[in-house]
Amino acid sequence: MLDTHGNGRLDEWNEPGKPADQARDTRFNLGSGPYAVMPHPRDGSIWYTSGTFGGRAGFLRFDPATRLSEFYAIPKEALGIRGGDIDLDGVLWASMSSGHLGRFDRRLCKGPLNGPSATGDHCPEGWSLHRYPGPGFIDDPAAGWKGRGLWSTSGDRTPWLMEGGKGSRPRAVQIQVRPDPLAR
Repeated sequence: MLDTHGNGRLDEWNEPGKPADQARDTRFNLGSGPYAVMPHPRDGSIWYTSGTFGGRAGFLRFDPATRLSEFYAIPKEALGIRGGDIDLDGVLWASMSSGHLGRFDRRLCKGPLNGPSATGDHCPEGWSLHRYPGPGFIDDPAAGWKGRGLWSTSGDRTPWLMEGGKGSRPRAVQIQVRPDPLAR
């Protein structure tokens, strides 16, 4: 439940897709349900990624004491959100569909965290994106073709299907790009 009324307590609420009454809170439709559930190490709140498989993507904070939630939509250039985790300082981290590692720090938010203006896009200053090295990453462009390569992984969802069987770990590989197959 989002505290769109802004009074800090759970009130009667608006249903998603229905006309909004500003004197009520709003039931938030996650789209695909909670994913990557993370207890905050200090304040007792529960965070999770939402919109992982459909719906609006972002982090959702649930406060068990008030039974209210806050939603923080990912930046548009991040495209989508996957798994997430929280560090000891309460900073959230997530893998983004755009090939970025996303970082969200609620302490950096400047505006109100609830109320009618807390729409999900109310804390852009809390977000930062860090590009993963991956396909297309060039190691040393000054070294000619010998310094260039593509980096990729074998994946991390089903490593037991790789050669080596159960217990195999994901691998990072470099694929060297040569100007022709016989170049040395």
